Amino acid sequence: MDFTKLNGYEFEILMSNLFIKMGFQIETTSLTGDGGVDIILYLDKHIIGGKYLVQCKNWASPVGVPVIREMYGLVSSERVNKGIIITSSTFTKEAIKFSEGKNLELVNGPTVIDLLKEYNVVSDTVAVTTETNGITSITNFDKDKYIYLKKRIEENRSDLLSYVEMRRFYHNYFISNCSDKNIGYLYDSYIELNNEILSRFYKKGIKYTDEQRILNFINCYIYMLKGELYKSVDIALRTGFFNKHISIHFGESKHYNPSKEEVPRNCSPYLGVSNYYRLLTAYYIIFHVYKFKEGKGYIREMLNYQKKTIKEVQEDIKSKSRNKLQYILSSRTAPKDLLTALKIDCAENISILKSIDNNTFSSISLPHISKDKYIYKYDSEFYITKDILKNNYKDIDIAEDLRKIKYLLNLS
Repeated sequence: MDFTKLNGYEFEILMSNLFIKMGFQIETTSLTGDGGVDIILYLDKHIIGGKYLVQCKNWASPVGVPVIREMYGLVSSERVNKGIIITSSTFTKEAIKFSEGKNLELVNGPTVIDLLKEYNVVSDTVAVTTETNGITSITNFDKDKYIYLKKRIEENRSDLLSYVEMRRFYHNYFISNCSDKNIGYLYDSYIELNNEILSRFYKKGIKYTDEQRILNFINCYIYMLKGELYKSVDIALRTGFFNKHISIHFGESKHYNPSKEEVPRNCSPYLGVSNYYRLLTAYYIIFHVYKFKEGKGYIREMLNYQKKTIKEVQEDIKSKSRNKLQYILSSRTAPKDLLTALKIDCAENISILKSIDNNTFSSISLPHISKDKYIYKYDSEFYITKDILKNNYKDIDIAEDLRKIKYLLNLS
């Protein structure tokens, strides 16, 4: 096989298809933003089951020690079974020596070719799967627009604007067709699209850009609604949406008013503190439905911590310290406005949690793009009920997911 005909992203897709054939469940880390990791593997088997990290290098030159050392650091910090570095070329002698005795596996080009032959994976499978596959059966689905946008992407995969248009197209159905029996096809396609956007257009790293945070935020909701709660919480934890010491990231202000100024077509809607609290509420409802007391307790502890330290945060702002509550102010957000927002949203969310406990608040609101301002908003018309949610989870081993989530929360 001639790997030189594949770019880095296509090589990752080819390796993903190989791992699927080998029996793994996969998650690409464009969803989580981990530096040095391209694919996360999950294997549900006794003894060898667990989580694996993969880095793909479609290089002409040998892979050296720095790449191996970086992966070993991630494997140690993430406490996974093994780190796998897979390349189309070879490894230097120093890299091979460094990996010895460690939970690392180095896979070179010849071995890759042998594995592709063994599992009957061919290069034409690298194309991202965007076949209709039932998605056009969704109620009121605009098939013509879907085919048009799909063709634009396939003709030029370097055009970000085409991806953004498809993302907006998907989102409209995402918030308004939750009860449709074919909505699962949309969930899969939406995640796949976000995955490709992040792989192609955003660099992996420890710090998140605004775009990465926003797409992670949406992916949290999609995984949550399609019944993959563990993946949703895992992404939320990694992105900072689900941490006791939260980091509320305002970033560059994106409050565009379409009636007065043009909204940049390649820009995501603004994501602020209210969206963060809405996401927590959604998780709390699910935890309440399935009597997951550890998850509920974790969220209550987060909010109570914030409530008790608001005064200390105020002092942090005055002294320009960020010890108690990390924050990044946008160009249009004053410290006092941030503090006011935190007070209001935190208090309101604590009140909502009490309503959930009393079974008087049970619907999960879904984020939509405001028409008057380019921000994510929540209105009463866009929501999902507990009954719809339970139907999405009916074939899921929710007990196993909650067990894994409990483990994640204990690590954080």
